[in-house]
Amino acid sequence: MRLFLILKAKEGRFLPQQHNYCQKKLNRLCRIGWLIKHGDQYYQKKWVDVFPVDGKHTHAKIDSEVLEDPTYFKALLFLIGYAFLMSPQVPRKPKSRTDDATQVKNSRHNGGISHSICMKFFGFKKSWCSKMRKLCTKYGLAGWEDRIIPVQLQGSHKIVPLKVVDELMEGPGRYKITKNNQVVEQITSRFIQVVDPRLHIPYKYRPIVKEHYS
Repeated sequence: MRLFLILKAKEGRFLPQQHNYCQKKLNRLCRIGWLIKHGDQYYQKKWVDVFPVDGKHTHAKIDSEVLEDPTYFKALLFLIGYAFLMSPQVPRKPKSRTDDATQVKNSRHNGGISHSICMKFFGFKKSWCSKMRKLCTKYGLAGWEDRIIPVQLQGSHKIVPLKVVDELMEGPGRYKITKNNQVVEQITSRFIQVVDPRLHIPYKYRPIVKEHYS
């Protein structure tokens, strides 16, 4: 993907015969149909032939300078995916409705996304998701702020819910007891976006993202 974007950003339709691009990667682009080889000459397929994006798929715009650093590019791709997952929490622009309704109902976890949602979307383990968060923070693309809230006690006697007690008995988890004997819950970290990946999400595809919240 990164090489394909570099070719689009820096080369014309035909690649110069004398180039420094990795032959193995060029061959791979040919196999997936993103690049065509005719004799000794390579030429690029049009954007619309490779990605029929308009009105059909989510896409994002990035600056070509990002392509110079593979690690930075990887971090930005993660940020684009994360912003895509956050989209159901973003208020819709008022049209026929007067309120700024969101796809995801009010929840104490709003403002962030759990690792389980990221794992499901990206297809990687929790350790990978944590690593990518740290990478985005390192490059100043985004930040994640830990959030802890008190558990709502039940009844006039202020009893801790049985479900919370069971989880506390199982060992360390999202519920903890503070030094002041207060039961608290660690909820999803608040997502702080620093860089705007200029995400474009067709409305009819937003329900696909919402499925990851179920």
